[in-house]
Amino acid sequence: MSKSLQDILLGSVPVVGLIWIAAFLVFPGITPMSPQMTAADVASFYSDPDNATNVRYSMIVFNWFEIGMVPLYAAIAVLMQRMSHRSGPLSYVYLAATLSSACLFAAANCFWIVAAYRPDRAPEAMQLLSDLGWICFIVPTGFLIAQNLTVAFAVYLDKQVTPVFPTWVGHFNILAALAFVPAAFAATSLEGPLAWDGALSFDLRIWSFAIYNLVMFLVAWNARHRMLEEGEPA
Repeated sequence: MSKSLQDILLGSVPVVGLIWIAAFLVFPGITPMSPQMTAADVASFYSDPDNATNVRYSMIVFNWFEIGMVPLYAAIAVLMQRMSHRSGPLSYVYLAATLSSACLFAAANCFWIVAAYRPDRAPEAMQLLSDLGWICFIVPTGFLIAQNLTVAFAVYLDKQVTPVFPTWVGHFNILAALAFVPAAFAATSLEGPLAWDGALSFDLRIWSFAIYNLVMFLVAWNARHRMLEEGEPA
């Protein structure tokens, strides 16, 4: 990958991050709904014109920018191939897990926007669409965990005098993987910290994802520019 292309990939990440933050502020209706809401409550939420508008336009924004973190992951995959083991397979696993996660996010996006598209459906149909959206968004964490563990494994195998990523990045990815584990159990609970709006399934998952992207962006940026300064291909 050319140096200029890597700069473009990494340089796009802060822009997308700011757009995501702005979207969360502009569209307050995207906060999690309680899984204990009745079918009538869910239908009432979507039948409110303000809520329906918020959902429609927020999903359009996320549809455009849900793929926005992939350039970061592509840059990380390239850096993984610069490690001493020169492991193409590990970087391919990392990218495959990344794209699988993006597809699940897109599925959740579609369920929510379909619910908002015709809010006059039967309440049970609206509840089903809402449940599908939140379950697809929160529960499937296996691909995220695979991402984290792949990076950790690659870091631990890199035996260069000056490794591409410092060892603590491997530890950080292990912790990130553990932070995503509770969200998988959101499918088993309607209330409490494991429910999809709970502290472990929602808050921990979302904040871990945000912090992970920020830290890995800084790590990838520093690694790339250190390699350039040392005259190594990046």
